[in-house]
Amino acid sequence: MAIAILTYILVAWNARYPVVALDEIVMVGNSRVLAGLPATWHLIGAGFMPGLAVLMAPAWWLTDDPVTVYRMGIGVSAVMGLLAIWPLSRIAIRFGASRNLSVIVASLVAVAPARSLFGDFLFAEHLYFLMTVCVILSGARLAERPDVARALVFGVAVGGAVLAHGRGAGLALAGGIWCLTLLRRARWHAVIAASTALVLSFGAFLMYRWVTSLVIQDDPRVSSTFGQTAGATIHSVVAVLIGQTWYSVLAWAGTSIVGAMWVARHLRASPLARLIGLAVVASLALSIVQSAPWSETPRFDLWFYGRYNDNLWAVLATLGVVITVRLRWPLVSVLTVAVAAATSGLMLWVTAPLVGATGRWAEMHVLGVAPWLSIDDFLEGRPQPWVSIMAWTVGLTFLTVVTAWWRGLVVPMLLIGGAALSLWYDTLHIDIILARTQSADAATPFEQLPDGAQVAFDSALQQRVNMLYFQAGSRPVALLDVGSDPLHGYDIIFSRRVSPALESAGAEVFAPLSQGVTVAWVLPGRVFDELERSGDLLTAQEVAGNPITD
Repeated sequence: MAIAILTYILVAWNARYPVVALDEIVMVGNSRVLAGLPATWHLIGAGFMPGLAVLMAPAWWLTDDPVTVYRMGIGVSAVMGLLAIWPLSRIAIRFGASRNLSVIVASLVAVAPARSLFGDFLFAEHLYFLMTVCVILSGARLAERPDVARALVFGVAVGGAVLAHGRGAGLALAGGIWCLTLLRRARWHAVIAASTALVLSFGAFLMYRWVTSLVIQDDPRVSSTFGQTAGATIHSVVAVLIGQTWYSVLAWAGTSIVGAMWVARHLRASPLARLIGLAVVASLALSIVQSAPWSETPRFDLWFYGRYNDNLWAVLATLGVVITVRLRWPLVSVLTVAVAAATSGLMLWVTAPLVGATGRWAEMHVLGVAPWLSIDDFLEGRPQPWVSIMAWTVGLTFLTVVTAWWRGLVVPMLLIGGAALSLWYDTLHIDIILARTQSADAATPFEQLPDGAQVAFDSALQQRVNMLYFQAGSRPVALLDVGSDPLHGYDIIFSRRVSPALESAGAEVFAPLSQGVTVAWVLPGRVFDELERSGDLLTAQEVAGNPITD
């Protein structure tokens, strides 16, 4: 447990400023309106379930600084990740682990890169994982001894999972189907559990719609999720399925295979196995639809997008570790390595050729396998070193099943190895690539603006607008389309370096904010005259000759 706490503190330590203009800024924006602040941010992109934002909202009652709220949100998220250790350990006990071993196994799962590295971002993954294991644990308790209280707890856990993350919809679907399997032995308790889950899940969705209507300019979440099925082929769907399955093998050193084999073997006899199995299938199906690499511009991560299923791969890994420690069966060891080899071979043959070598580097979606990916090859436009990565996949699985024959060796190896790998990748890769060690001042661009200036953002900036709103804090800023909306009434408009509409309106660029892709255009008027007299304006031609620094 101490290793897990230390790992989470060190991973989150440098997460001082948002680096994702969509997920992270929307979470901060959600927390603003939930705290009762005016809905002055008009963010661009898709909305996110507000579960984590609910926990962050009280921070706004203590400060009006978005950076401070962001950092407090990072801390809250890390605490949620650590809290998941307790229910996960209770699940491990149900597979024969002692109390001490169960906590150690849950801790080693928590420190693995696929879990701990989410601490670098203000994502809802830690909270969603906590709610996922609560759903599974409460389901196990309901199946063991059905009563009204346990049925209600299960329904509340499902509703909490939906509130925490949009992918909770898959978990809710699995929970509903699982309740149907309990009808013969616990009819009314199953009805109570399913009804509670349905009502609270629907309530969570309504809350999402309300919050999103206040924060997001135009939310495409539902249409974009299910509209992306167009263009899918059997080959592309199979390729994504292989990619995500392979991801689970490498991210969890083959232990997820052992867990999956146990679930498959006990699917009919064990309600717990059915719940986990249904959750995995529903989550996997939803993730394939959501990632939809066939409908995107080339992105190397979408074909093995692990973020959508990391919560359930972690549950399977927990089962796998406990089983490998308790039961030393040669057949299971051989089958585990064989499945790892087969999955790696299929990945190499079917999926890897489809993975783009260009686009956007986004390791935040594939953190479980990110330590084995090569950003150097990516930057040079070369394919990933797939053969060596597949060798790592099989080799780590083999190492795990071999060391499992010495019961006192495999758990410490996975615990220390996982923590060390997470801290190494966080410190020498994520923190450097994202410039996490650099301090940023959220108000800097706006502190340089003249007092009393009326400011607007150009919607053509797309998600760059989100970061500008974060930097503006509580300052009211309008969002407009400079190509069609009237510009009168505004002194300064943040837009692109090249903007024919603003040039034709006689605007010039504010010199201190002229070095980036986004610049501050000053429209003719009082502020324009003041800045012109002080020599702080540049013409569009002068700006075009300046280098871009961001």
